[in-house]
Amino acid sequence: MSIMARLLTPQRVLGRVRRTAARTAWSIKWRGRSYSEYQRQHMDTLAEMDPREAVGGLWDEIGQLQLDVLKRQGLNPQHRLLDIGCGSLRGGLHMIRYLESGHYWGTELSGKLLDAGREFLREEGLQDKNPHLTVVDGFSFKELHGQQFDFVQAFGVFTDIPAELVRECFANLSRVLAPGGAFYASFGPAKSYMPDHVRVQFRYPWSFFQELAAEHGYSIAPVPDVKHPKGHAMLALRREGANAPTT
Repeated sequence: MSIMARLLTPQRVLGRVRRTAARTAWSIKWRGRSYSEYQRQHMDTLAEMDPREAVGGLWDEIGQLQLDVLKRQGLNPQHRLLDIGCGSLRGGLHMIRYLESGHYWGTELSGKLLDAGREFLREEGLQDKNPHLTVVDGFSFKELHGQQFDFVQAFGVFTDIPAELVRECFANLSRVLAPGGAFYASFGPAKSYMPDHVRVQFRYPWSFFQELAAEHGYSIAPVPDVKHPKGHAMLALRREGANAPTT
């Protein structure tokens, strides 16, 4: 079955309708509050419906894709990885299995999504890999207490947050990115910024990320051959003059 056929199965169409209804309800209920607070409540609701679909579905394909992309970029088992917006561990399960014990850190706004991820960990017998899973309030990274990482990724995060939160993430990356480390993020490409607060979908032009990278002293480049089933692109950031992580 093709990816398009899997995207349009009756179950996925129904799930999409339910998620859209939930988003609309939450956007009305939480209007005027912080976006992070709205997103947390929204994702908690979706997690109760289906924690695999809550993070966008295509559980197996996109979960494996995340690890494959990072391995092509040089991720090795001994590296320390921060997975921003790890959700219910769609990609995290693959990374936890691959990395050395204690080298995976995941952050998430929704405690219910993380609870689901912990259950998936138990089902897969991966508790002994000692992943660090942390509920956060936003992109200050204050909850990580000064930890730094060789690889930081935000897969399927920028597609769900408005520009002001992307700016916050870029502004605070230096707190968690080790010297020589690299940051990878997927995004929905567009010719101009396209926010949709009701459906919780945000698209960005490449120039938006270029300007942020220059402002905060990062070099930026597209990640080739991502082949995301939903057409998302990916960027790579490095501190100017720093090399990629080495073995």
